[in-house]
Amino acid sequence: MGYTLVKNLGEVPPDINKLNNVSYQTVHALERDSQSISDPTLKDLLPFEIAIHHAGLSRADRSLVEGLFSGGSLSLLISTTT
Repeated sequence: MGYTLVKNLGEVPPDINKLNNVSYQTVHALERDSQSISDPTLKDLLPFEIAIHHAGLSRADRSLVEGLFSGGSLSLLISTTT
């Protein structure tokens, strides 16, 4: 679903990580972090350095997204005003 969502936003190559020159370590860490996420859309998007943040996420998911954003691990964050 995450790739479909990204693809619907515009022309995105099959390997978005190459487009962003993301290191293997970053991709691996994001994939590892995504395993503990309860929101299925966030889980699908996170390996692509994309995250969502809204009131419907669990507190644990929101905290993880906030930490990744603060640490510079995200290329795109889509959020509400929560």
